[in-house]
Amino acid sequence: MECRLHSAAPAAVYMNEFFAGLEQGSVGLWVRESPSMFAYTGLITVHAIGLAFAVGFSWAIALRALGVARAVPLEAMESMFGAVWIGFWLCAVSGVAMAIGHATTDLTSPMFYIKLGLIGMGVGSTRMLKTKLRVGPSPLLAGAVIALWAGAIIAGRLNEYPALTGIGRS
Repeated sequence: MECRLHSAAPAAVYMNEFFAGLEQGSVGLWVRESPSMFAYTGLITVHAIGLAFAVGFSWAIALRALGVARAVPLEAMESMFGAVWIGFWLCAVSGVAMAIGHATTDLTSPMFYIKLGLIGMGVGSTRMLKTKLRVGPSPLLAGAVIALWAGAIIAGRLNEYPALTGIGRS
């Protein structure tokens, strides 16, 4: 009696099918193909506004922690964190929708996951910075906030141009 092992299809095949299904679903098609200004054009606009809030205010707080604008009390900077989180959520919602619209390219790109990792570290370091402002500024942490958010933005842009990095999409 002969026993044959059937090789299962690699997980990547199933993931690619899943990503293609996302992309061809109603949200993906709307994002990519709708002439509405609320589709891709609106999403990228909301994303840019979210970046301005999340990264801009994070940098302002971090720069103050580094000693820039010493006339502004550190305690006054705490009120800016609300704008940081509003911006973050604008980016998260618009980013998910845009990723669904381009799932087969974005969700298979190593640079996309580098960007997500930098965003996660940026969020974590920004939260830590808020806590540290109460006990005194941390220049190392403030520098990390600036570097991580800059890295996330750069990775996001490089994700759209994989040939520039040699980190291609699969």
